Amino acid sequence: MAQAWHYIQQRLQLPTHGEWLLAYLLLVLGSVFLAIGTEEYLLLLIPVALVTVAVALVDFSWFYWLLLFTLPFSTEVYLPGGLGTDLPTEPLMVGLMGLFSLFVLRNLGRLSLDILRHPLTLLLLLHLGWIGVTTLTSDLFLVSVKFLLAKVWYVVTFFALTAYLVRSPADFRKFFWVFFSGYALMVIIIFVRHALLGFHFMGIHSIMHPFQRNHVSYAAQLSLFFPYLLFVAWSYARGRFVRRFLLGFAGFIVVAVYFSYTRAAYLALLTVPAGYFVFRWRLIKPLLMVASLAAVLGIAYSINENKYLAYAPNYDRTISHENFDNLIEATYKLEDISTMERLYR
Repeated sequence: MAQAWHYIQQRLQLPTHGEWLLAYLLLVLGSVFLAIGTEEYLLLLIPVALVTVAVALVDFSWFYWLLLFTLPFSTEVYLPGGLGTDLPTEPLMVGLMGLFSLFVLRNLGRLSLDILRHPLTLLLLLHLGWIGVTTLTSDLFLVSVKFLLAKVWYVVTFFALTAYLVRSPADFRKFFWVFFSGYALMVIIIFVRHALLGFHFMGIHSIMHPFQRNHVSYAAQLSLFFPYLLFVAWSYARGRFVRRFLLGFAGFIVVAVYFSYTRAAYLALLTVPAGYFVFRWRLIKPLLMVASLAAVLGIAYSINENKYLAYAPNYDRTISHENFDNLIEATYKLEDISTMERLYR
């Protein structure tokens, strides 16, 4: 507590005498006696809240790194009125959005605004603007407003604030290690839980709470993080322990994806080598052109004489499976109900 106060005092250039510290100690004692007298022990959090607010006003980056660390442990909490939130991450996002907005307003003349001209920024602003327009005509206005606000604090926190704080290779490594420390712990916990159930196919559904909604979300996160894990591992010199550790954890991620029993994640990992050469040989634009052409031809074929109707799920043949081997067999035979529903859509 004393170190935190000293840090705040230095940054805010407060008087060096002990009057402020004495006032804070009196606040702590007052909170303790008041909590004991009223048996409302939440009052003990008043001094902590005061220091938290002071630190946030001085250097909000601490809370950004806290947000990154807690992301893997975020859990959904449903609220009255059909709304919900993610704890502890969404309150942190809202707070960081407010603090960063105040920071930008105070330092508008000194900050570079080049990022506002970036195509990704323009697309995000267009995206938010369209959500705002459709919110005005929504039948579920309150839900739509919450959806719009959630989009805003996601974009401000994870796009704008990240662009401000992560600007160098050293910043990126810090970003990676803060997130990885919490992420690795979450994956290990889920893996051990599944191992205790014998890695049973049906057991994967019961071990995700409270960290993940379902095994598909879990497997998607594993697959998305895998290339970044390899990228950071290869950024370290050969023979270093940290490189071997990260490559070993990448192998562990592959095993975790296998036991997630998620077919899309299997395909995603199989495309990682191809993705590497696409980026290495700068084939993104030609690949997008080919994909766009294939999409147009596919749509044209599907709507010609309503051929898409032939792919409607046949509920006499498509069933759910409790054994993963049977599910794989049903997938390539086009007899899995979830696969055929997605294909039809």
